[in-house]
Amino acid sequence: MIGFFLDYRLFAGNWDFYFSGAWARRSDEQLTDLLKPGFYLFDHAIPISKLIAVPLFLALFSIGGYVLGRLLEKAYKTYLKKKRAVLSPEEVQHRLFTVCTASIFNYFFILRDVR
Repeated sequence: MIGFFLDYRLFAGNWDFYFSGAWARRSDEQLTDLLKPGFYLFDHAIPISKLIAVPLFLALFSIGGYVLGRLLEKAYKTYLKKKRAVLSPEEVQHRLFTVCTASIFNYFFILRDVR
């Protein structure tokens, strides 16, 4: 989720593209913009086309999220063993998904208000 939301920021250089809903409206201008720079850091365009930048960015964040999730799951299972708590693998995943999703969602909307 972090990669999904952050990609809109890096894609356009600001949050206006996401919050305006412009991404949901198809236009010829959007199609011609696919070859323009797809990363903006500190108001500076990085010369990688949007056609490559977006899938690359989302793939990297997906891999990172998977690895982080596996590490969190392993750490939580170790914690549960020390506490001698017995949970099924589905319950462990459900608890981690709930905490991570709520944290990421709230972080994004709190960050949005700080901008």
